[in-house]
Parts: sequence; structure tokens; C-alpha cells
Amino acid sequence: MHYTPSLDGLADDILIQILQVSSVREILTLRCTSKCFYSLSKVYCVWYAVFCAEVLARRLPPPGPSCSLSALSSADLEYRTLLALALERRWSQSKANVIVSSGEREIVDQIVLVPGGMQVLTVHGNKVVWWLISGKPGSHELHNIGAWSLPSDDTCIVVKDMEHQGIIAIGSRDKDSPDRHATVFSLSLKPALNKLCDYSLVPGTIAGISWHLLFLDTMSQQDGGGLEVLDWHAKTEGTALLPRIPELFGAFLGLVHFSDHILVTWEACISVFPVPNVPAKGRTVVAHTSDLGLHIIIFVDRVYDRIQKFAKNMPP
Repeated sequence: MHYTPSLDGLADDILIQILQVSSVREILTLRCTSKCFYSLSKVYCVWYAVFCAEVLARRLPPPGPSCSLSALSSADLEYRTLLALALERRWSQSKANVIVSSGEREIVDQIVLVPGGMQVLTVHGNKVVWWLISGKPGSHELHNIGAWSLPSDDTCIVVKDMEHQGIIAIGSRDKDSPDRHATVFSLSLKPALNKLCDYSLVPGTIAGISWHLLFLDTMSQQDGGGLEVLDWHAKTEGTALLPRIPELFGAFLGLVHFSDHILVTWEACISVFPVPNVPAKGRTVVAHTSDLGLHIIIFVDRVYDRIQKFAKNMPP
């Protein structure tokens, strides 16, 4: 009698090993052939191996919330594998649309996306242009809504309000410029780029804007500076300084404004300050909140020392 070779005669352990090295298409095809393959194709170790080979090994972005592989079920691994491959196919098929604003090719120093996805700000030297994107996919067009220029020839920098959509601040990017300017605009009020507050001279470059506070980077000052805070709602002339210790803090990286305190990230540490009451005139220096800032500085410093010691003990 003639014998026809078949996978059905193999043990389940061998079939699982075959599925582990099969492609996703092959696994899904075999799943439709019998109840045996349907059950085996849902085993955890099969999709664990496929996820590692098809997603992690190929460095595809794993879709879904971040968690350990051991916390995912077989169904989760299968779903994430199929989704990652589907997203990869869609990404490789998509093409960038070239949008030309005008016949003149200007150098773009900065691009700021406006919430909503259909508007964008571009910085060209000392000029900021507000564009509206219209049209259908593949045939987009740009329409100039408005523009504004710095009084000086300095290159602009634009920052968005971290809490309120539609509020931006524009100032000089040059830290050594004697004519540092700062202006707050609304993108939700008419006319376009509606001016809310204007400072003809500020002590630093714009580092951020949140609620009623405008943050200025003054680290180029001889005393080490820090973050100088203005209350642009009240249009105060006075400032509140969030001080920086140059030999400990390093360069400014970013900030987060909470309801009652401000967390500032520096190159070498994190410091925490209470939300300051900005004086109408003059300057006040804000102290760190309790010892939290100091504790974080010490922690980062100790970690850095340990890394340095470990590096010295490494064999060449």
C-alpha cells in the first residue's frame, strides 16, 4: 500500500516546533486545515517565537501599551504581531507629499504643529508664517493665514503653551542679542496671530510658556542665571528667578508646570520650585521646594560617580 507523508502523523511537540519557525501567513493557513492545527496555532510559545522573530528582531515598533512579554497572553501576542506587520505594510506604501508654499524657496528654521493637524507655523529667520493645510490626501495645498516679524534681524523661536491650546510665544533665538524680544499671541482669536502681550526687552531667550507664566532662559548671565519668570497676563515688569547652580545643574532641558509647583529638568539634575508670585517690579529669587531638589541632585550625582567608577574598572 502506498503511504502518503502527512504532518498529522507527527507528535504535537514537533508540530509546535514547526509552527515556531513558520511565517505568519503559513501559521494562519495551517490553522484552517484541521482542528489539531487550529489548537496548536494558538499555543503561547508559538506566538512568542513569532513575535520575537517578526517584530522584535526586525526592530518594528511593538504596538499597544508597554509591558513585559510574560504578561501577554497568546492572543495578545498574535494580535500585536499581526498589527505590527499591517502597520509596516501601510508605512512602506505611504509616500510623502511635497507641499510648496510659493515659488521662493525659503530656509525653514523651525516647524510648529498647531493642535488640530491642519495648521502649521514655520519660522524663516526673523519671520513667522501661519499656514492652513487644505485639500485631499495626495493633493494638499498651503494657504498663508498670517505672518509676523521680529523688530530685529534675530532668528525667531516659537514655543507653545503647555496647557492652553492656541497660545504661543515668539522671541529671539540668539542668547547674546542685545535686543531680545518676547511676544505672546493667540491662534484662536481674530485677526490671525492676535497679539496678547508684548515685551520690547526681556532678560533672556524664551524657554516656555504655561498658563500666565512666561519662562526665560538666563543661563548666559555671569551669576549663572536660571529661569526668569514673567506674568504675561498681568504684564508685569518684575520677574521671579528660578536659580541655577552652574557647577551642579548644567544646561536647561525642560520644565513641567503643576498646580502648585514647577519641576525643572537640567542636564545633571531635577529641581522643584513652588509656583512663584511674580512681583509687579523688581526681582525675587525663588527657593527650592523643601529639600526635594537637593535630594535629587545628590541622587543623580551619586549615580554619576558610580558609573564613573564602574567605567574605570572595566577592562580595556
